[in-house]
Amino acid sequence: LKAENPENTLILDAGDCFQGSGVAALSKGQAMVPLMNNIGYDLVLPGNWEVVYGKEMMRKDLGAYHATKICANMYHDTKDELNGELIFPPYWTRTLGNTKIGFIGYNDPLTPKRQSPAYSYGIHFTKPETNVAKYIRLLRDYEKCSMVFLITHMGLAQQVDLANQAYVDGTDFILGADTHERVRKPIEGKYTKVTEPGAFGSFVAKLDLVVENGIVKEQRYALLDVD
Repeated sequence: LKAENPENTLILDAGDCFQGSGVAALSKGQAMVPLMNNIGYDLVLPGNWEVVYGKEMMRKDLGAYHATKICANMYHDTKDELNGELIFPPYWTRTLGNTKIGFIGYNDPLTPKRQSPAYSYGIHFTKPETNVAKYIRLLRDYEKCSMVFLITHMGLAQQVDLANQAYVDGTDFILGADTHERVRKPIEGKYTKVTEPGAFGSFVAKLDLVVENGIVKEQRYALLDVD
């Protein structure tokens, strides 16, 4: 798909690539890194299972990715100079043609409660409402992005709820993950739309956009089965 339009195509992944197989577990995620790099992702978000081998291993594995990493709600919770700082940059921008677009990342704030808190020891998670409006405004008003996306690993229920909250106004899409839902038509919220592309490499979600002079003229979405 990227070969069909290489200059104007981005490949994204919203997490949970380090865990789920013996090879991944025995290598603490390291075996997955060259595979992810070979796919050629432009942007990745850590999911709730990226923390399974501890914060430092997560940082080493993700640090070996060629792709950009973002997450606006994972903070160092330590007793050193990193305390309170974001582990990853909160957002990323890219210009395709004459169109600048921005992405803001959010992992599930319930991660320490969903699984053993020992996995995420040293990490503090916050909810999107604490800073998402700030970053949307920054990307829209100062970075001059024509489109803003949230890339999230929060599950469909939380993502649809997020789409109905006024603080995400200015977001074009929530590109979601986590609960493995096969969303074949974007779910319309009050302020934005939500997608989620299944799981386990079974699907590729393809979003085509036509933008002219900063205005979206056309958009098409399809969930493609990988056969």
